[in-house]
Amino acid sequence: MKKQIICTSCPIGCQLEVVIEDGLCTQVSGNACPRGKTYAEQECLRPARMVSTSLLIPGRSLPLSVRTDRPMAKDEIKACLQAIAEIKVQLPVKVGDVLLANVLGSEVNIIATRNYE
Repeated sequence: MKKQIICTSCPIGCQLEVVIEDGLCTQVSGNACPRGKTYAEQECLRPARMVSTSLLIPGRSLPLSVRTDRPMAKDEIKACLQAIAEIKVQLPVKVGDVLLANVLGSEVNIIATRNYE
């Protein structure tokens, strides 16, 4: 199976053509740098994304922005957002504080991206 993707590893934005056979990435073409091959393999076989959202804090007007500390498997994002919605934040919070460790049994943590007193 051939798949066309645009590489986002660097500003060039190469148009990549990836050949996938038996669940393996057998060929990548169109990449101008080595990062394109790595990106194509990861994107075709194990797509992952950073997740960013906000948590409402009872009695406060501003929400607390949070994100994953590393990319989360793309097919787990919906469940990740549901887990984030259940977080009960204990103030104060500092940038980088882990609010939920190992979300969904992964090595991904949910961290605060701002200070909140």
